[in-house]
Formats: sequence, structure tokens, C-alpha cells
Amino acid sequence: MGGYRGAPAMRRDIRRVIVGLQGSGKTVLAKHLIAQYRKVGVSTLVIDYQHEYNGKNHTAYRITDRVNPTVEVDNVLQKLIIDPYEDKIPLKRRYGHLILDETPRYFALHKPLPPAMGRINDVGRHIGIATTSIGRRFSQMHTDLVELAHEVYIFRQSGINDLRRANDMRAGLADIVGNLAPHHYVKLDMTTGDITVKKPVKM
Repeated sequence: MGGYRGAPAMRRDIRRVIVGLQGSGKTVLAKHLIAQYRKVGVSTLVIDYQHEYNGKNHTAYRITDRVNPTVEVDNVLQKLIIDPYEDKIPLKRRYGHLILDETPRYFALHKPLPPAMGRINDVGRHIGIATTSIGRRFSQMHTDLVELAHEVYIFRQSGINDLRRANDMRAGLADIVGNLAPHHYVKLDMTTGDITVKKPVKM
């Protein structure tokens, strides 16, 4: 896709999941991704539940319904991601990267993804949108988001169910993510199955 020569990791057809406990480094990694997309001329939309993003180099949509935000989030995704695609707005004028912070608050584990998010997750490459779904606990991330991800980034996890899910993804992964040093994380390539331990991101 145009504008991505030399930056394959910043393409607009990639789906990522990031999980980690509070203070592990998830937001720093997300802001690093925002900066990298910005360098190749791609705008990021952040669905910001905790109001942790300041809008520098991206657009932060701050959730107003903090009790039941699912409908609000899906309406925003329809308006800002799906509608511009259906209206054939030129790619360079649309968001090319979507970050969903605190994803489990919007998409319940055992329910279907709501319509706009389901479409983005299924056909994001046609829409021209990369997605990064972020949550604290691996066991709470929606199965459709995890299983269709190209890359999963896992900071240290300690819960029994979280470690079990890590092992379900790849044998031995629980031992790695359960013993990571502070702010280090594992990158799991869902296409190849490769596991790489990454050092903390520096901004």
C-alpha cells in the first residue's frame, strides 16, 4: 500500500493485541505505535476510556458513558471509520490506525462483537485500517480479536486464567510472560508462531 515502503510493520492491514497489567508499559507502546504511524503519514484514532491520551499526533475520543460504553464506541467507529470508507473518502484523509484502549470494557468476552467493530475486525484490510486492541488481562480479551490478530504483545501476566490462555496460544508461553522483567514484553507472531522477547520501548 502506498507510503509504506521500508515500514512493513506500519501497514494498514494489520491487527494487533496488547495485554499487560497496570503500569507494565502498554500505553507507552501504544504511543510509540502512534508516532511510528505518524512518520509514514497515517492518522490514529484512539478510543480513550481512562483519558490517558493527550491528542498529540492523534485524535483521542474520550468515552462519556463509562458504565455501558459499547453502543457509544460502536457508533463512533461507524461514524469515523465505516462511513468515510463507504463514502469513498480518499485513504489519505481517513484514519489508518485505530487504538481501542481498555478493550474489554467495550466488547464482552462471550458476546458477538457489535456491528461496526465486527466489520472492522473482519475486513479491516479492505477498509484500510490497522487495529490495536489493548487490555490488562489476556483472559478478558475478546476471542475474535485475539484469534484474528496478526501480532500479540504480552507484558507480564500473573493471573492463572491469563497464563493458561497464554499457554493455549503457544506451549511454554506462560513461563515466559509470567517471568518477564518490568516493561519487557513478548511479541507473538500469530502467522509464524515465533516468540520474541522485547526490551522496554523508549519514547
